[in-house]
Amino acid sequence: LIRLYLGSLRNIIRFYGLLGSFEVLKNALHSSSVIEKPPPKTMYICNLGVSPKSRGLGVGSALIKYETEKASKNGYKDISLDVATNNPKAESLYQRLGFKLVREKVFRGKKGAKIPGTRFLVLPISS
Repeated sequence: LIRLYLGSLRNIIRFYGLLGSFEVLKNALHSSSVIEKPPPKTMYICNLGVSPKSRGLGVGSALIKYETEKASKNGYKDISLDVATNNPKAESLYQRLGFKLVREKVFRGKKGAKIPGTRFLVLPISS
């Protein structure tokens, strides 16, 4: 888990720069109003990203396929994820792969925090 957090932190700093990262991290503290605990027997995918130079090459599809196979082998019945409402390309990919919209969530945290709403998507895993 620590490796995940450190990897995410490295990516945030790489993308936003050191100063911009403070704003991102401050807003992340308030994101719990849009990110919820997944239902039982549901694998939750978070922090999935593809580098800009690798987008459009099938990397995202391959990652989701890998996670779907892993989830199936481990007895999960669904895979779920949240996609930001301001990320239509990612949402389009997930829908092409079979994810269905369950609900849209609106940020209800601290005023002034720059957090987009999310769409909670679920992919049933066929046994």
